[in-house]
Amino acid sequence: MNTITVSEFRGHMAKTFDRIDAGEQIVIRRNKRMYTVVPLQEEGLTITPELQKRIDEARKAFAEGKCIECRTPEELEKLFDSL
Repeated sequence: MNTITVSEFRGHMAKTFDRIDAGEQIVIRRNKRMYTVVPLQEEGLTITPELQKRIDEARKAFAEGKCIECRTPEELEKLFDSL
């Protein structure tokens, strides 16, 4: 993993994208925050009928209260620990 500044990214954007496409992980540093750029797969941009069905089922389950709700990071951690 390599870290570059926003200025470096801006000045070498095409080259940086080529490196990412080649599988390299690039972290872009801006002030005290860090960002990554991840290529999307084309199939990830389309909601298939199967995916839409799963989304609809999840929304229905949520509306019916058939879900586990975590409101804090601690609640989420407790849930993960219980699995």
